[in-house]
Amino acid sequence: MPENLPQAASPFDHVIVADASREVAIRYDFTPTGVEFSGHLPAGWSFSVEIDGDQDGRWGMGPETGAPHVQITPDRSFGQDSRNGVFCSQYIFSSYPQDPSDVYASSECGGLPSKGVVEMTGFDAGMRATIRLKIPYEEVFGNRPDAHLTVCIWDTHRRNCQYSPAKPFVLRRPARP
Repeated sequence: MPENLPQAASPFDHVIVADASREVAIRYDFTPTGVEFSGHLPAGWSFSVEIDGDQDGRWGMGPETGAPHVQITPDRSFGQDSRNGVFCSQYIFSSYPQDPSDVYASSECGGLPSKGVVEMTGFDAGMRATIRLKIPYEEVFGNRPDAHLTVCIWDTHRRNCQYSPAKPFVLRRPARP
């Protein structure tokens, strides 16, 4: 085979989260207009992508000690609304005092204006569906060369997050063609 031909990408390229015991992986791909995050998940499961927009290592204004303080921050979350399955975009306002890596207060779904979309396939024979979050580059990266991400999976009983604002998954903006 000639060396200058492109090689097919492995299905494991661009994996952000992998849990082999539950056969779950969340991955990303760059498209011409943005970033597509996807996961092939069991029925009822979903995932979200949270972005530390100012890259200060904390969610929103930091730990909340009283009633939630609503102040728009550059931190944001994208996912699928659990009530009706539509795309959910939110501002992140603060974190829990006992766990600064977990979001305490955020806006309602749709509180953050977004051009993102969610797509979902039908269920396969194993009762799994593929969920795709398609988010424009400017909403993922802003004017920065990279984005600091956390990915959380909801398994119908609990929310499990990989990475944190203090130790994020760093996604580099692709070079423009």
